[in-house]
Amino acid sequence: MNFAKANTQHPRERKNFYTTELSTNNEVFATIEQNIAQKQYTLAASALVSVANQDDIDVNQQSYNALSLHYSNGTFTATDSLALINLCALCPYTDGFVVFRARALYNEVYHTIANFTDECNTTTNGSRLANNLNTNKELVGNFKIELYPNPTANNFNIITDVADAVLQIQIVDVQGKLMYVNKVAVQNYQTNVQPNLDNGIYFVTFTNMINNTVVIKKLIIQK
Repeated sequence: MNFAKANTQHPRERKNFYTTELSTNNEVFATIEQNIAQKQYTLAASALVSVANQDDIDVNQQSYNALSLHYSNGTFTATDSLALINLCALCPYTDGFVVFRARALYNEVYHTIANFTDECNTTTNGSRLANNLNTNKELVGNFKIELYPNPTANNFNIITDVADAVLQIQIVDVQGKLMYVNKVAVQNYQTNVQPNLDNGIYFVTFTNMINNTVVIKKLIIQK
């Protein structure tokens, strides 16, 4: 067999293949991120609308780019906050590397250093399982927290499955502004917090100071 001849056949097919590879959504997403970095927000928004998603990972990447755009141009909303939390709760091994980037964005938006614990469904040997994951789950380490009452006029109780612990509490509003920081001692599975906040939606990050695991909860102040 003439291998030299075989290797020089169909150059047009090979060229088309590589051109197609270079024209995937990855290139579009890279361009969007470059536009955001250069503060060309109109171009970034236009490119986001034009993306034809091929799978769930593309959907997650598009969501991340939209959140990054909104944060960069000052239009980040409560809806964006919830979308970011849901994206951070996905599994990076099945839902894409973008989950790690979403977590980095979360830390930037909320001025914290949250260490997220992956809860991945790995029953199908690396297949993409985004549709099988519950994107409404809380971001949970190895302890659980409940707030009540919620909504509340001001103070709220913390109930946890840890009998005794020290929790660092950070509360941010939907724009990512830090509103409250404190450390509280959990005794006999509970404690009380009085943050003195205005009406609105907030996100509370609880960090267990013993093992640095994190729980994030939504808090509604309604007086």
